[in-house]
Amino acid sequence: MLDLFTTGFLIGLAIAATPGPILLLMISETLRRGYRAGLLVMVSPITVDLCFMVPLALTIQTLLTSKPFQIAIGLAGGAFLTWLGYTTLRTAMTKNGANLNQMQMEAKSFRSTFDSYKKGVAVQFLNPFAYAFWVTIGGLMLTRGFQYGIPGPIAFLVGMYSGITIIELALIYFSSKGKSIFNQTVYKIFLAVSGLILIGFGAYFAIRTVI
Repeated sequence: MLDLFTTGFLIGLAIAATPGPILLLMISETLRRGYRAGLLVMVSPITVDLCFMVPLALTIQTLLTSKPFQIAIGLAGGAFLTWLGYTTLRTAMTKNGANLNQMQMEAKSFRSTFDSYKKGVAVQFLNPFAYAFWVTIGGLMLTRGFQYGIPGPIAFLVGMYSGITIIELALIYFSSKGKSIFNQTVYKIFLAVSGLILIGFGAYFAIRTVI
């Protein structure tokens, strides 16, 4: 089960570092309302995942068990991770593609009347990338985890959310202190590494599905 935890952890690290709506919302709420609001945004997608996305992914995997479908899902998931990794890597290599100061300025201008937790839930429900992940890679990893029984998928989920939490707690901490999130160069390097990790996992899942 260590392989499931490690895979989940690395995917979590890479995904959490990728710029997206949850990341922007989390920084926005932290800057406007403090670290507690940032923490509420952080846990809201996990709630949506465990209550809706995971059951949806397992239901699809259970109903559609034919070999061609499993291959199609595996290839689609591999392509999704590869694409996500490519866009992350491209952002890191673009001169102004990973501008943290601009990200913080955009976050400061974000306004809404809903509380932080509800905003996070709404963003996750409306996020197409969340559905793409759980219907493909997430569902496959959970299903494969069941070869170890119930602890298998739990190991993957714990690993993934551990990786996500490490990155997001760091972002919340620095944002709450009003500091630049990371050194610009360091952040670009981290984004590049995250992109390569996602591309590597995308290729791995695609090849493993076919073989």
